[in-house]
Amino acid sequence: MPQFDITANCRAEISTISGVSESLQQCVSDEQTARDALQPEWSGFIAHDQRECLQETGMDGTPSYVELKICLEMARDARRMRKNNT
Repeated sequence: MPQFDITANCRAEISTISGVSESLQQCVSDEQTARDALQPEWSGFIAHDQRECLQETGMDGTPSYVELKICLEMARDARRMRKNNT
């Protein structure tokens, strides 16, 4: 499970987005909630998806547990759908 600096990433993310009313506190809370939900599921995701999603979510220099969780769930769900359609 990767370790992101949630507060620093939220500060950076909020400072680059104009017109967003999200507070630092809300961003940190959302990230912590996503991290806590992702932690017990981490080993259940395949390594390829972990690597791809880590790379994708860190592209802008502010990796996000929320984005990582969504990416991993989408990859897992797409794989399941392909499997069910074969």
